[in-house]
Amino acid sequence: MENLILNEFVNIMNINPSKIEEIRFKDGVYVGRVFVDKTTYIIKYFQKAEYRREIENYKVLQGLGIKTLKTFGFSECAIVMEDVLNSDKLRLATADDLKNPEIIKNIAVWYKSLHTKGSNVKLKNAYCESDMINKENIIRLSDILSEDKKFIVDIILNKLAIIDKYKNELKYTLNYNDFSFDNLIIGDNCVFMYDYNLLGNGYVYADIRNVCSALNEDMKKVFKDAYNIEQDLSKEKLIDSIVGCLFALISASFKETFPKWAESSKEYLESEKFIDKLNLLN
Repeated sequence: MENLILNEFVNIMNINPSKIEEIRFKDGVYVGRVFVDKTTYIIKYFQKAEYRREIENYKVLQGLGIKTLKTFGFSECAIVMEDVLNSDKLRLATADDLKNPEIIKNIAVWYKSLHTKGSNVKLKNAYCESDMINKENIIRLSDILSEDKKFIVDIILNKLAIIDKYKNELKYTLNYNDFSFDNLIIGDNCVFMYDYNLLGNGYVYADIRNVCSALNEDMKKVFKDAYNIEQDLSKEKLIDSIVGCLFALISASFKETFPKWAESSKEYLESEKFIDKLNLLN
């Protein structure tokens, strides 16, 4: 594997590295640190064709003028980018950064830029969470619901056409979809997300909810104030209360064991509150 990655690096950069160190290799995505004299680079290599969408995502964001890590070159299956650990201007975020109001404000600025500039962009082979809401995947939920709650699957299936109608009427833009301090870069005068594998088409409220789920109440207010939500998102919030829950549980249904992060979604789906939300769609 290392020889393959090094050859990919040489083809992109046209320079010979001295060595490479594996940082992570998961789900067919290899991330490594490449050493060239006293300089280091990060190479991200995608074995699976479906994950190579991140290469196009970097190009799209940079074309829109949205802040990303500096990239040095691309191939059909790899990206070479700057190494944050070798930078005097950038650093990786920590959990404590999500308690810093100035950082939260700048996160909101980055997201607002993404949503505004991405409103007319349609990504090729785009990742879209709401596309997972289909008959086949709804049926899968029977395997993870409590025995006395399996009837809810039939209720959802009966409402599937109206769910599709509502979500297809929403205004879609670019969504990041994967907020975490682990994916956050802090700079002297900038804050931005990296790792764009789950970047795709979505609606604004889904990203706002995704960010706010990682923040305490004070920082949620800071984020929303700095984002300055100008449009009425009540329709998005309603459909997200259904689609967001279904997406989480569908994702969980593909795991070998039911994940803890999906337990609250399961509890919600099995509650009267979820049925009440469904009944608001007519």
